[in-house]
Amino acid sequence: MRVTDGQLFHRISTATQKARMKLEGVSEPLMTGESISRPSQDPLKAQRIERARRAERRASQYDSNISRAQVYHQVVETSTMQVVDILGQMQTLSIMMANDGIDPGALKAAATEVDRLMDGLKSMANAKHDGRYIFAGRSQDKPAYDENNVFVGDAVGRTVQIGDGQTITADVPGLVLFGDPADGPTAFDVALAFKEALESGDNSAIQESISALKDAHERSTLALTQIGFVLKDL
Repeated sequence: MRVTDGQLFHRISTATQKARMKLEGVSEPLMTGESISRPSQDPLKAQRIERARRAERRASQYDSNISRAQVYHQVVETSTMQVVDILGQMQTLSIMMANDGIDPGALKAAATEVDRLMDGLKSMANAKHDGRYIFAGRSQDKPAYDENNVFVGDAVGRTVQIGDGQTITADVPGLVLFGDPADGPTAFDVALAFKEALESGDNSAIQESISALKDAHERSTLALTQIGFVLKDL
């Protein structure tokens, strides 16, 4: 049988193509680190690999969420500690000033000190980290409190997933720390009332401030404790 040049070329081409396919089947796992490179090679195994990849991506996202939550709560913890300290100083001052025999000059000096502490309180309320207001909930692109110390942020906050079926509240809205006006006087209300009582020399009002400041201090301390529990679990 006579073999034409065309037939010979076809045989060589076919053999070359088969060899190339066989080589690719051997080399691709070495290059990619995977035993299969396309689903058609082993559909069941390809399905298992894809499930593993999805699980890996989820785990990576969880790690990222946890890391961001840790940084955020660490910043919030530091700010909250300062709020606790400020309210503690006011509470101590109220006890010291709750005396009919206090000199008017001392009351005036105390009022000036409370005014300074109130500035610190507002500064903490609108504290920022990485360009975002930490106590504004989901509205972190704007201050949590306006110029009248009214909360204008988001009271709900975000929830993020840190594991399969595991979520945490990722924000600490200012209402948690400084008080919700719907529930009673906020820390700002109490501080202002104390300052005005000192300025007017109203001993009865000063004595009332002791209890109000105690409540505000306890609320901020409770918030600090809750933040600590979140950090412990992360």
